[in-house]
Amino acid sequence: MEKISQTSIHRPHATSNKNIKIKKIKVTYDSPKEKALVRKTTEKATHDIPYTYTVAVIKRPVAKSKVDSLNITNLKSISNNSLRGETLSSKKNRWAIKKLRRYGIESVIDLREKYTSEKYPQMCKSEGLKYYNFPIDSHSISDDEIIRNFPVMFKVMNDGRYYISCAQGLHRTDIALALNYIFNPKVQDVPIMIGHYHDNMDMSDIARRINSISKKLNPEKLKALGWEKDAEEEITKRKLKLVKSFYENYPKK
Repeated sequence: MEKISQTSIHRPHATSNKNIKIKKIKVTYDSPKEKALVRKTTEKATHDIPYTYTVAVIKRPVAKSKVDSLNITNLKSISNNSLRGETLSSKKNRWAIKKLRRYGIESVIDLREKYTSEKYPQMCKSEGLKYYNFPIDSHSISDDEIIRNFPVMFKVMNDGRYYISCAQGLHRTDIALALNYIFNPKVQDVPIMIGHYHDNMDMSDIARRINSISKKLNPEKLKALGWEKDAEEEITKRKLKLVKSFYENYPKK
Protein backbone atom coordinates (compact mmCIF):
# COMPACT_ATOMS: atom_id res chain seq x y z
CA MET A 1 0.00 0.00 0.00
CA GLU A 2 1.28 3.45 -0.87
CA LYS A 3 1.20 6.14 1.80
CA ILE A 4 0.57 9.40 -0.01
CA SER A 5 -0.14 11.88 2.75
CA GLN A 6 -0.48 12.29 6.46
CA THR A 7 -2.50 14.92 8.30
CA SER A 8 -2.12 15.81 11.97
CA ILE A 9 -5.24 17.27 13.56
CA HIS A 10 -4.82 18.96 16.96
CA ARG A 11 -7.60 19.41 19.51
CA PRO A 12 -7.71 20.48 23.18
CA HIS A 13 -7.53 17.93 25.96
CA ALA A 14 -11.02 18.71 27.28
CA THR A 15 -13.77 18.10 24.73
CA SER A 16 -16.57 19.68 26.75
CA ASN A 17 -15.43 23.26 26.19
CA LYS A 18 -18.19 25.26 24.50
CA ASN A 19 -15.69 27.33 22.52
CA ILE A 20 -14.69 24.29 20.54
CA LYS A 21 -16.61 23.52 17.38
CA ILE A 22 -16.21 20.04 15.98
CA LYS A 23 -16.44 19.51 12.24
CA LYS A 24 -16.59 16.25 10.33
CA ILE A 25 -14.32 15.92 7.31
CA LYS A 26 -14.72 13.25 4.69
CA VAL A 27 -11.48 11.63 3.58
CA THR A 28 -11.90 9.90 0.25
CA TYR A 29 -10.18 6.68 -0.70
CA ASP A 30 -9.99 4.81 -4.01
CA SER A 31 -12.88 2.54 -3.15
CA PRO A 32 -16.25 4.07 -2.27
CA LYS A 33 -16.36 1.76 0.74
CA GLU A 34 -13.07 3.05 2.11
CA LYS A 35 -14.01 6.23 3.95
CA ALA A 36 -12.95 7.90 7.14
CA LEU A 37 -14.58 10.64 9.18
CA VAL A 38 -12.09 12.83 10.96
CA ARG A 39 -12.68 15.37 13.69
CA LYS A 40 -11.26 18.82 13.36
CA THR A 41 -11.36 21.80 15.73
CA THR A 42 -11.42 25.48 15.01
CA GLU A 43 -8.74 27.81 16.31
CA LYS A 44 -10.86 28.68 19.38
CA ALA A 45 -8.99 26.40 21.74
CA THR A 46 -8.55 27.53 25.34
CA HIS A 47 -6.45 24.69 26.73
CA ASP A 48 -2.69 24.55 26.52
CA ILE A 49 -2.27 20.79 26.21
CA PRO A 50 -3.24 19.51 22.77
CA TYR A 51 -3.13 15.99 21.58
CA THR A 52 -3.10 14.71 18.04
CA TYR A 53 -5.18 12.52 15.82
CA THR A 54 -3.14 11.37 12.84
CA VAL A 55 -4.89 10.21 9.70
CA ALA A 56 -2.87 8.40 7.05
CA VAL A 57 -4.50 8.65 3.63
CA ILE A 58 -3.69 5.48 1.75
CA LYS A 59 -3.91 4.76 -1.95
CA ARG A 60 -3.92 1.11 -2.82
CA PRO A 61 -1.95 -0.12 -5.84
CA VAL A 62 -4.01 -0.60 -8.98
CA ALA A 63 -5.67 -4.00 -8.72
CA LYS A 64 -3.86 -5.50 -11.70
CA SER A 65 -5.15 -9.02 -11.12
CA LYS A 66 -8.71 -7.71 -11.46
CA VAL A 67 -7.79 -5.47 -14.39
CA ASP A 68 -6.45 -8.45 -16.32
CA SER A 69 -9.88 -10.06 -16.12
CA LEU A 70 -11.47 -7.18 -18.05
CA ASN A 71 -10.35 -8.68 -21.36
CA ILE A 72 -9.58 -5.32 -23.01
CA THR A 73 -7.67 -5.78 -26.28
CA ASN A 74 -3.91 -5.07 -25.99
CA LEU A 75 -4.23 -4.37 -22.26
CA LYS A 76 -0.84 -4.26 -20.53
CA SER A 77 0.47 -2.96 -17.22
CA ILE A 78 3.14 -0.27 -17.46
CA SER A 79 5.20 1.61 -14.89
CA ASN A 80 3.86 4.04 -12.29
CA ASN A 81 0.74 2.00 -11.50
CA SER A 82 -0.70 2.61 -14.96
CA LEU A 83 -2.14 0.72 -17.94
CA ARG A 84 -2.17 0.82 -21.72
CA GLY A 85 -4.62 -0.72 -24.13
CA GLU A 86 -7.29 -0.22 -26.75
CA THR A 87 -9.49 2.86 -26.48
CA LEU A 88 -12.37 2.60 -24.05
CA SER A 89 -14.63 4.70 -26.28
CA SER A 90 -15.79 1.73 -28.37
CA LYS A 91 -19.10 0.10 -27.50
CA LYS A 92 -17.43 -3.16 -26.52
CA ASN A 93 -15.17 -1.42 -23.96
CA ARG A 94 -17.34 1.31 -22.45
CA TRP A 95 -18.50 -0.89 -19.62
CA ALA A 96 -14.86 -1.14 -18.42
CA ILE A 97 -14.59 2.57 -17.61
CA LYS A 98 -16.40 2.16 -14.28
CA LYS A 99 -14.38 -0.96 -13.47
CA LEU A 100 -11.03 0.76 -14.07
CA ARG A 101 -11.98 3.58 -11.73
CA ARG A 102 -12.98 1.05 -9.08
CA TYR A 103 -9.67 -0.79 -9.51
CA GLY A 104 -7.57 2.36 -8.95
CA ILE A 105 -7.17 4.17 -12.29
CA GLU A 106 -7.71 7.93 -11.96
CA SER A 107 -7.04 9.41 -15.42
CA VAL A 108 -7.58 8.55 -19.08
CA ILE A 109 -5.12 9.77 -21.72
CA ASP A 110 -6.54 9.76 -25.24
CA LEU A 111 -3.87 10.05 -27.96
CA ARG A 112 -6.23 10.30 -30.91
CA GLU A 113 -6.88 13.58 -32.65
CA LYS A 114 -9.74 15.41 -31.00
CA TYR A 115 -13.14 14.41 -32.28
CA THR A 116 -16.24 16.60 -32.35
CA SER A 117 -18.12 14.23 -30.03
CA GLU A 118 -17.79 14.86 -26.29
CA LYS A 119 -19.33 11.50 -25.42
CA TYR A 120 -16.10 9.74 -24.44
CA PRO A 121 -14.83 12.57 -22.19
CA GLN A 122 -18.26 12.76 -20.57
CA MET A 123 -18.34 9.00 -19.97
CA CYS A 124 -14.97 9.18 -18.23
CA LYS A 125 -15.88 12.20 -16.12
CA SER A 126 -19.21 10.69 -15.09
CA GLU A 127 -17.32 7.77 -13.56
CA GLY A 128 -14.90 10.01 -11.71
CA LEU A 129 -12.02 9.72 -14.19
CA LYS A 130 -10.07 12.73 -15.42
CA TYR A 131 -9.94 12.84 -19.21
CA TYR A 132 -7.00 14.25 -21.18
CA ASN A 133 -6.57 14.53 -24.94
CA PHE A 134 -2.94 14.70 -26.10
CA PRO A 135 -2.91 13.96 -29.86
CA ILE A 136 0.27 12.13 -30.90
CA ASP A 137 1.33 10.22 -33.99
CA SER A 138 4.45 9.59 -36.04
CA HIS A 139 4.22 12.48 -38.51
CA SER A 140 0.93 14.29 -39.23
CA ILE A 141 0.49 16.16 -35.92
CA SER A 142 2.91 19.06 -35.62
CA ASP A 143 5.86 18.88 -33.23
CA ASP A 144 4.81 22.24 -31.80
CA GLU A 145 1.38 20.94 -30.82
CA ILE A 146 2.89 17.91 -29.12
CA ILE A 147 5.44 20.06 -27.28
CA ARG A 148 2.70 22.44 -26.06
CA ASN A 149 1.01 19.48 -24.39
CA PHE A 150 4.18 18.19 -22.70
CA PRO A 151 3.89 20.07 -19.36
CA VAL A 152 0.39 18.80 -18.57
CA MET A 153 1.00 15.40 -20.15
CA PHE A 154 4.16 14.83 -18.12
CA LYS A 155 2.44 15.87 -14.90
CA VAL A 156 -0.42 13.43 -15.48
CA MET A 157 2.02 10.63 -16.27
CA ASN A 158 4.22 11.48 -13.28
CA ASP A 159 1.16 11.25 -11.03
CA GLY A 160 0.52 7.74 -12.36
CA ARG A 161 -2.70 5.71 -12.21
CA TYR A 162 -3.59 6.53 -15.81
CA TYR A 163 -4.96 4.51 -18.71
CA ILE A 164 -3.30 5.53 -21.97
CA SER A 165 -4.55 4.58 -25.42
CA CYS A 166 -4.82 5.49 -29.06
CA ALA A 167 -7.34 3.53 -31.14
CA GLN A 168 -5.76 0.08 -30.74
CA GLY A 169 -3.33 0.91 -27.95
CA LEU A 170 -0.36 -0.01 -30.12
CA HIS A 171 1.81 2.27 -32.26
CA ARG A 172 0.83 5.78 -31.14
CA THR A 173 0.79 4.57 -27.56
CA ASP A 174 4.39 3.37 -28.03
CA ILE A 175 5.36 6.78 -29.38
CA ALA A 176 3.74 8.62 -26.46
CA LEU A 177 5.49 6.41 -23.89
CA ALA A 178 8.80 6.86 -25.73
CA LEU A 179 8.41 10.66 -25.77
CA ASN A 180 7.58 10.64 -22.07
CA TYR A 181 10.71 8.62 -21.34
CA ILE A 182 13.03 10.73 -23.48
CA PHE A 183 11.82 14.23 -22.57
CA ASN A 184 10.28 13.91 -19.10
CA PRO A 185 13.09 14.50 -16.58
CA LYS A 186 11.32 12.55 -13.81
CA VAL A 187 10.99 9.27 -15.72
CA GLN A 188 13.47 6.47 -15.06
CA ASP A 189 12.00 3.28 -16.52
CA VAL A 190 12.57 2.49 -20.19
CA PRO A 191 9.20 1.64 -21.77
CA ILE A 192 8.67 -1.54 -23.77
CA MET A 193 7.43 -0.87 -27.30
CA ILE A 194 4.73 -3.53 -27.25
CA GLY A 195 2.78 -2.15 -30.19
CA HIS A 196 5.75 -2.28 -32.55
CA TYR A 197 6.58 -5.81 -31.46
CA HIS A 198 2.96 -6.77 -32.07
CA ASP A 199 3.21 -5.88 -35.78
CA ASN A 200 6.89 -6.73 -36.30
CA MET A 201 7.82 -3.10 -36.89
CA ASP A 202 11.17 -1.40 -36.43
CA MET A 203 11.38 1.84 -34.46
CA SER A 204 12.06 4.22 -37.34
CA ASP A 205 8.78 6.12 -36.82
CA ILE A 206 9.52 6.51 -33.10
CA ALA A 207 13.07 7.72 -33.80
CA ARG A 208 11.85 10.16 -36.44
CA ARG A 209 9.40 11.79 -34.05
CA ILE A 210 11.91 11.91 -31.18
CA ASN A 211 14.58 13.51 -33.37
CA SER A 212 12.26 16.11 -34.88
CA ILE A 213 11.08 17.18 -31.43
CA SER A 214 14.66 17.24 -30.10
CA LYS A 215 15.57 19.87 -32.67
CA LYS A 216 12.83 22.19 -31.39
CA LEU A 217 13.55 21.87 -27.70
CA ASN A 218 16.08 24.59 -26.95
CA PRO A 219 17.60 25.02 -23.44
CA GLU A 220 14.86 27.43 -22.42
CA LYS A 221 12.09 24.98 -23.35
CA LEU A 222 13.91 22.11 -21.66
CA LYS A 223 14.20 24.16 -18.49
CA ALA A 224 10.45 24.84 -18.62
CA LEU A 225 9.91 21.06 -18.65
CA GLY A 226 11.92 20.70 -15.46
CA TRP A 227 15.34 19.88 -16.87
CA GLU A 228 18.37 21.38 -15.17
CA LYS A 229 21.98 21.16 -16.31
CA ASP A 230 23.25 18.46 -18.70
CA ALA A 231 19.79 17.99 -20.20
CA GLU A 232 21.01 17.33 -23.74
CA GLU A 233 23.58 14.81 -22.52
CA GLU A 234 20.97 12.93 -20.49
CA ILE A 235 18.49 12.95 -23.37
CA THR A 236 21.14 11.47 -25.67
CA LYS A 237 21.80 8.71 -23.12
CA ARG A 238 18.08 7.96 -22.93
CA LYS A 239 17.83 7.70 -26.70
CA LEU A 240 20.59 5.10 -26.72
CA LYS A 241 18.96 3.19 -23.85
CA LEU A 242 15.62 3.16 -25.66
CA VAL A 243 17.19 1.78 -28.86
CA LYS A 244 19.14 -0.84 -26.90
CA SER A 245 16.04 -1.89 -24.96
CA PHE A 246 13.96 -2.03 -28.12
CA TYR A 247 16.18 -4.59 -29.83
CA GLU A 248 17.04 -6.52 -26.68
CA ASN A 249 13.35 -7.08 -25.99
CA TYR A 250 12.31 -7.69 -29.59
CA PRO A 251 10.54 -11.05 -29.70
CA LYS A 252 12.65 -13.72 -31.30
CA LYS A 253 11.08 -15.43 -34.27
